[in-house]
Amino acid sequence: HSLVVPSEKAHLLTFQNIKGDISVTACYLAPVLPEADSEASQELSLSRQYLQNGKATTQLQQGAEIKVVLEYKVNSNAPNGPYLICDYLPAGLDYVRMDRDASGNSIWLSNEVNGKQTFSIYKGNHQDKVAPSGKIVYIARVKMPGSFHAEGAYIQHGDHQKVVHVLDSQKITIQ
Repeated sequence: HSLVVPSEKAHLLTFQNIKGDISVTACYLAPVLPEADSEASQELSLSRQYLQNGKATTQLQQGAEIKVVLEYKVNSNAPNGPYLICDYLPAGLDYVRMDRDASGNSIWLSNEVNGKQTFSIYKGNHQDKVAPSGKIVYIARVKMPGSFHAEGAYIQHGDHQKVVHVLDSQKITIQ
C-alpha cells in the first residue's frame, strides 16, 4: 500500500497498531539547473534558437528536421579554462547530429545522453586577448505533437561551478 501526503499535511498523520515493516519516502523539488553566484557570471552570454526552414520559431512541424542554434560568448574578463555548454532538448525532439559546417572549429560534443547535449570550449591566455565566441549548431528531429517544456541551456566554467549563465526555459509546440 502507499499513501501520498503533501508536506504541509504530514503533521496531521497518526498511525496505530502497525504490524510489519514500514518505509517512508520523501520527495523534494529542487532546481535542476545550476545557479549563478559570481560576478564572473556576468562575463558569459548565451542564446538559443530553434530554426525550421531557416526561420526562428517555437511552433514546429512533426517529422521535420530543425536546427538548434546556441550562440555563446566568454568575455575577456571571464576566468580562463574549460567551459561546458549544455542544452536540454524537450521531450518532443531527438538529437540527430552536429552541423560541423555551421559550428565553430574549436567546439566539440563531449556528451549526448537522454536529450542533454554537452559541448566543450576552452578560454586560454591568448596574446591577443580575444574572447571565445561563436555558435553551435546541431540537428534535431521533431518526433511527436504536443506542447513541451525546454529547460534553459547554460554555459558554465568547468572548474568554477558558480561561474554560469542560465537561459530561461521555453515552451515548444509541435503540430
